[in-house]
Amino acid sequence: MYLYDKLDDNELSRMILNLRQRLVLAVSEKNNFTDKEVVLLSQELDVYILEYQKKTFHKELQKIKISH
Repeated sequence: MYLYDKLDDNELSRMILNLRQRLVLAVSEKNNFTDKEVVLLSQELDVYILEYQKKTFHKELQKIKISH
């Protein structure tokens, strides 16, 4: 089971947007891409982006399976 199975598209999109905004703010405040908080936010954002990509890929795969 994937994380995306538990989140609908809107929730996942909101999480990505929120994390992206927090990351931009943290970078501007810290002025340092290697700051611990910045790195952690970036890694968390990566997880959600990857989940979004998996979900999108899974949906496309289902469409292909259905059409054949």
